[in-house]
Amino acid sequence: MTKSKKLVAFVIFPLLFLSLLVLLPVMSVLVNSHTTQDRYTVNPEGHLAVDIEFGEIIIETTDRNYVDIATRKEWKSKSGILKPKLGKRAAELLEDFEITIECDDPDTPSNIRIEGKFNRGQEYWQEALKWLTVEIRVTVPRQYNVTLKTASHGDIHVGDLVGTVKVEALAGNLHLGEIQGEVWGKPV
Repeated sequence: MTKSKKLVAFVIFPLLFLSLLVLLPVMSVLVNSHTTQDRYTVNPEGHLAVDIEFGEIIIETTDRNYVDIATRKEWKSKSGILKPKLGKRAAELLEDFEITIECDDPDTPSNIRIEGKFNRGQEYWQEALKWLTVEIRVTVPRQYNVTLKTASHGDIHVGDLVGTVKVEALAGNLHLGEIQGEVWGKPV
């Protein structure tokens, strides 16, 4: 074996292997998520109210008389293997952001209210919010009224809808489809 081959075999390859071992954990990604799905048969021309402290609201429509609610809370950060406490912190954050759903009538509701808030307050988690994603995706009947509010880190999307639409995104954008009815919007 020549000197150059020995150098490659005994020095270069081990160094490459060690650098991979060092860089792999640094490049790793920690993902922790919670999702839910609910369906309610509703009276037509009802009302949906969504008020979340953090995250994005997406409203889609259907020709059927039901409301589908899909929620997703996700923590995604790099360097998860190097910081094992980060996984515990992610689980605590996802648990702390509570999403509640209330209906006016458990059998066939007309009105549904969804709230999302931090039990400990958003300020408590300020440093961790850059890794958090919250999405509330709701499918409503094409003829339905909606009142939507998100306080931070989220846009509001409303598809084509017949009804009253009231939207407020304190730190996000409004994306409205073709709305047939009264529209009130407030991006800040």
